[in-house]
Amino acid sequence: MSMAAAVFFYEKTMMPLSARQQEKQRYEDNKLARRLRRCAGQAIGDFNMIEAGDKVMVCLSGGKDSYSMLDLLMHLREHAPIAFDIGNISIERASVAYIDQQAGQEYMLEDFKLKTGRIADDAQGKLELAMVAKRKQPALEARLSADGSYQIKDGVVSADVNAKLDESTIKAKFTVAEPYEFEASIDKINLDRYIGGAEQASSGKKEEKPAAKKAEDTPVDLSPLKSINAKGKLQVGPLEVHGLKPADVSAQLYAANGRVAVAPHSAKLYEGTIS
Repeated sequence: MSMAAAVFFYEKTMMPLSARQQEKQRYEDNKLARRLRRCAGQAIGDFNMIEAGDKVMVCLSGGKDSYSMLDLLMHLREHAPIAFDIGNISIERASVAYIDQQAGQEYMLEDFKLKTGRIADDAQGKLELAMVAKRKQPALEARLSADGSYQIKDGVVSADVNAKLDESTIKAKFTVAEPYEFEASIDKINLDRYIGGAEQASSGKKEEKPAAKKAEDTPVDLSPLKSINAKGKLQVGPLEVHGLKPADVSAQLYAANGRVAVAPHSAKLYEGTIS
């Protein structure tokens, strides 16, 4: 997500937008990005904060401010009149909490750890990631750890990562440049554990709650997804979701011009095959 998109995501109310409003919003986002980049570049020059050959370390707290700063520096690194690198990133035992007041939900990331090598064009290095993700209702505690390698070439970031999500092993390759490309394989995963279906499946019935006035669903603005241009492949071994247990799931995904296609796709379900 770009710096401008991150600011829009956190600060604006997510409401449906017309085509004209979407175009206006993109114009305003680009104008904000240009203004921030201009001000950041002017401040760096006025106070001589970065000189030719410098290496800059960026510390990410997880908030929009630090991510925006990283986005600004990466843009300035490519366009500044002096050459500088962004040195390795290292975060130890950070914590982030997000409260969705409208939904009454709270999400937390604890024991967050991130280490990278040098971030610069024609650079390659190792990365390490670890975190504990928690949710209050329904209760969830998920542990994720990942390590791998990355390469930056002509502004394009590519990575090869091995990860462990609880009992699931994930292998993924991806490229961060349009069109975004990825290949991922998961040996097994129980999605009911993460979406809250496991408890209902084990009890055999839904928990009865007192009748309450039905609240209107708040529309979610999905217009930012229209700009995504991506393609990838996904393979999953045994899978559990909403009580179903398909296996050998294989799918190819294409996203462009506001359309998403999942084809071809196939899976084994009990004694049959879906395609």
